[in-house]
Amino acid sequence: YQMYSKGLMESDENVVQLKLTGQEYSVDAYFNKQGRMVGASPRTRLWVSGGEVLESETVNNAELINMTKQIGEKLKLNGPTCFQYIKDVADNPKLIEINGRLGGGATLSIEAGLDMIELMISEYIHGIKLKEDSVHAEHGVYVNRSFRDHYFRTKQ
Repeated sequence: YQMYSKGLMESDENVVQLKLTGQEYSVDAYFNKQGRMVGASPRTRLWVSGGEVLESETVNNAELINMTKQIGEKLKLNGPTCFQYIKDVADNPKLIEINGRLGGGATLSIEAGLDMIELMISEYIHGIKLKEDSVHAEHGVYVNRSFRDHYFRTKQ
């Protein structure tokens, strides 16, 4: 998002920002204790409901991986993260948020080979030093998440 300068706002209570439309992406990534990126898994956000991704597919996108690496290492991030991007009409990626946690669709990246749970256990429990750029997720893995209703009645 791009914020307009304060001089262009009507008052201090209003914030104006550009509306971005285009393909949404999440990049799940893991940064080691030294703040170096161990691996990343970009994925399309094909169907989102209430902010949660319901359909997603891992993709091979070096540009998003490189952006995530540069930004995350500059910020000295540690552990699992989820970066979210939207590519504008000119196909330029715009970073819209960074979550310092597992994203809602991280299970797809784990299935694709970026097992952030195992990386945390290895690094923080077993004391294994994780190497930079040592994990590569498979692209072309698709997930379709669903809701289920479960009904229970208490005995009276």
